[in-house]
Amino acid sequence: MPDRTTAALKRLERAKQDVARAMARDFREGTSANEIARRARSAYSRPVVLEMIKAELAAQEAREALSAAQTAISLASHVGVENTGRFAIVGMPRVAQKGRRIGDMLTLQAVRTITEAGLCLRPLADHPADTDPAFILRHGGAVEVYKPSL
Repeated sequence: MPDRTTAALKRLERAKQDVARAMARDFREGTSANEIARRARSAYSRPVVLEMIKAELAAQEAREALSAAQTAISLASHVGVENTGRFAIVGMPRVAQKGRRIGDMLTLQAVRTITEAGLCLRPLADHPADTDPAFILRHGGAVEVYKPSL
């Protein structure tokens, strides 16, 4: 029996990411978040639109910061940034396989690069809120990256 559901869900997820990118692009080009929320009101509530814009902006800025921080250790190749639609996450899944010294250095550089870009990191819901994001990243987990204010 053919599986049409999985393919349709993948298309839906890509479409949601396209909407978030378009919202962030409009915002960066000067359209107010309230105007974007008004335009999207048939599909999303205002709070969801604001979350989507913040998440996409944070994801874009994290990617840009990491890409600009290309170093001898090729930091960007060790760090993944993904926009879930509601928030952006950063992960370093392969860093846990590195030796302690290199893994610590990669994690420190990633955290420094992201925070120097004006972004913040916090644990996802599957970790206690007071867990150090660097600890989570160092051990192959993912954390949320966000802008402190829109």
